[in-house]
Amino acid sequence: MFLVKNSDNNNELSSAVIEEKLNKVFSDFSINKSWISKISLNHPVDSAKYFYKIRIPKSIKHPVLLNELNLEFSDLPVNIEASEESIGGNTIFKIMQNSSVVFYGKLIYDESIRRDFSKLSFFVLADHQLDSLDLIESKSFLPTFELLLKITDDIGKVIKQSKKYGLHYSVLLDDDISNDFLLEESETKKSLITGVLKIISNFNEAKHFIVDGESDLHNSKIFPFIKLEFSKRKTSLVLKQNFHDLTNRSIDEQKSLLNYYCESYKNQEMQKIIISFNDLLLLKNEIQKARLKGHQFINTEMQSSD
Repeated sequence: MFLVKNSDNNNELSSAVIEEKLNKVFSDFSINKSWISKISLNHPVDSAKYFYKIRIPKSIKHPVLLNELNLEFSDLPVNIEASEESIGGNTIFKIMQNSSVVFYGKLIYDESIRRDFSKLSFFVLADHQLDSLDLIESKSFLPTFELLLKITDDIGKVIKQSKKYGLHYSVLLDDDISNDFLLEESETKKSLITGVLKIISNFNEAKHFIVDGESDLHNSKIFPFIKLEFSKRKTSLVLKQNFHDLTNRSIDEQKSLLNYYCESYKNQEMQKIIISFNDLLLLKNEIQKARLKGHQFINTEMQSSD
């Protein structure tokens, strides 16, 4: 039994108000209107004249949907009651006002339907040790993302954090690289090979090595040789410019672009997004909304690109 009680009120809610709130939640979950059937009851149940059959895909968990319904109705004088017909099965739910049924419906799992969704992978830029409480908060609304580490003096501390919090990491090769790992045109081929080996061995758990296409390294004469040496060791260099870069943008731009990625890349290849850690925290609400709609935020294996 799932029960939430709100304040009492003798004024009965109109069916229009109830349906408006229900439709808002169903829209938040990308539940198609064609999945909802409204059936007239020969014998009304209190004030409920209709029985609603709401088909939903397996990707939507009933407790999550019911929780959002309760939040939506929390400002109204109603109780929401729900009971599973079997463990993990279909769910009957009623909206009650003053012990009277004002809405009667059933959530029905249907394996034949699915929501359209985008697959997104966040690479969270980190050039210094992150706040532990912020990391815990970020994983509460986005369990899966990858840290993108700049090779700074703090990189060892951030790698330890990534292991502690179960995060993968990738390494960014750009113009901010620490002197200990610089690869310069003035060096001999032997020295460059040593430098490549040093990077690979020091960051041997990195999922990807990502190079900034606008960096001095990428635009140098030695880059083709560096890329080849990485390749010889079965380590590909991925071009940063193949990612959607949300850094150095206003929060309004980031919100708009995240919504664009979700809507525009449904049923397409995974989209890779670079964002700063602070901005990730600011996008908490938008990410939560996107996840309710069924968009997936997951890690990715990428192909090499120049």
